[in-house]
Amino acid sequence: MLDTLLCLEWSKIIPSLASIITAFIAYNALNTWKEKEQANQKSKFIDIFIDEVHIFIAEIQPAVWAYKNIEISINTYNNADKTGSISNEAPYSTYITKNGVKDSEFLTTHLKKCTNHVSKIRSLLAKGQIYNFTDYHKCQDSSDLIIWQYDRLQAVASMIKNPNLHWENTEVQKTLGEALSQSSKDMENKLKENNILLLEFARKNYEKIYKKT
Repeated sequence: MLDTLLCLEWSKIIPSLASIITAFIAYNALNTWKEKEQANQKSKFIDIFIDEVHIFIAEIQPAVWAYKNIEISINTYNNADKTGSISNEAPYSTYITKNGVKDSEFLTTHLKKCTNHVSKIRSLLAKGQIYNFTDYHKCQDSSDLIIWQYDRLQAVASMIKNPNLHWENTEVQKTLGEALSQSSKDMENKLKENNILLLEFARKNYEKIYKKT
């Protein structure tokens, strides 16, 4: 056995072994670098996404307050209808004829400030699918509900700006009624509740990311 070992050409074997060991170390280092790089990308994505949602929530608040004023105005006219001081008018018709255009423009002005953020959030939601986040479907659902408040307000602004719609038509009344079915308070609660769910999603994935690294 000793003779066999002595006969080996160690001058050639040792450099070969060194090359193999060096390659193994380099391979492990590369894998470690890839894992850290992926972790950094995931962490950066969550940072950008949550920041974008928070900016959107802040930007849409004035639009929600504008919608609250619309609710108050509509209720004022509807209450007047019920007492008989305004007669033979379809629900919402008096309000829309007198204030619809003005309130629609005011609401739309605030909504325009949110448009780019809505597009950015939707784009990020599509991109986020490649990262294999834990409970990403929950993140998508919560984000969709947050953005939906913007879509609802857009629908309201679009309808109340047109005093020439056939407001005596029950289908037209029903469509606007559905658009107005969620109160401003409900909107604020939806924004708050789903923001909390998004923060929980972020916390859970941050923990998973940094646990690996």
